[in-house]
Amino acid sequence: MARRLIAATLSLSLGLSGLAPAPVMAQDDNASMGRLIGGLVALGVIGAAAKQQRDKDKERAEKKAKAAEKEAKEERKEARKAAKEERKEAEKRLKRELERREEEEERESESDVRTRAALGALSAIIAGQGGGSGIEAIAREFGLDLSDPQAEARAQAEAQARAEAVAREEALAAERERAETEARRAEIVRQAEEARLAEIARAAEERRRAEARARLEAQGSPVAPAPEALPPIPRDEVTPDLLRDWKPATTSAQTLPETTTPVATGEIPFACLRRQQSGFESASLVDGDCLDDYPVLARSFPLDCAVTGREEGRITSGYDTQCLRDRGYRIAVR
Repeated sequence: MARRLIAATLSLSLGLSGLAPAPVMAQDDNASMGRLIGGLVALGVIGAAAKQQRDKDKERAEKKAKAAEKEAKEERKEARKAAKEERKEAEKRLKRELERREEEEERESESDVRTRAALGALSAIIAGQGGGSGIEAIAREFGLDLSDPQAEARAQAEAQARAEAVAREEALAAERERAETEARRAEIVRQAEEARLAEIARAAEERRRAEARARLEAQGSPVAPAPEALPPIPRDEVTPDLLRDWKPATTSAQTLPETTTPVATGEIPFACLRRQQSGFESASLVDGDCLDDYPVLARSFPLDCAVTGREEGRITSGYDTQCLRDRGYRIAVR
């Protein structure tokens, strides 16, 4: 729709200016007035169409970013749900194992009690015939001490302690396995989030560059860009890190081509530097919104140095300062 409106407006402006077959108005004596009106109408319609196209591109990018964020949120929700179910299943397995061991210990204890009772009865029967020594031998074979009940209690306590130690070791092994699984799942989610943020940053950078090109085209014929004034830097803010790659700018006047930056070639405006906090690490960034005032410089930056972030619920974009330095850029200190 915007392209058809621009074409119709250009045709109308050409007709009013007298450069093409025109209605009766263009053939009047007041030709200059017709050209003026045609030019104004053309500029107004072109500007409105460009704004409409920018609004559409912005709305499309926002919808895409919201969809990506919603998808990542669903993935994190599924990961948390799977981890919760896995923890419940491990707890159930541990509980069943403890119950099984308790049942085995009870059966063994009951068997020992029955064996001890049978041996005692047999000893009472044949005690008068001198068979006590044989009963004691049989008791030793079973590992029982009929004369010392406390020894049997100690043996049962030691067996229970060994069973509890084995259960604790198995619980610790299950916990370690669950922690490793959770760490792998968190790493997968983190990689997906980084990829999503990088895609959002690239889309924001492309949209910003398209808007800058549209503004330049709407201004009419290309004009040699004026040097961009860099704000002065207070002395207390100049650090050795900023002066590491700095060199004095040449004072000779040079006509820069359109593909170079309006400031000195390869310089990053100090006013556009920001600090971004990510976890326990901070990084120096070049603010993408600030670069709107330096359109030629922004077009020269490599896309693989673009980064993105989140500030007060809003997605921000920019460039990594260290990456730009590796490409030959330096901080403009004047």
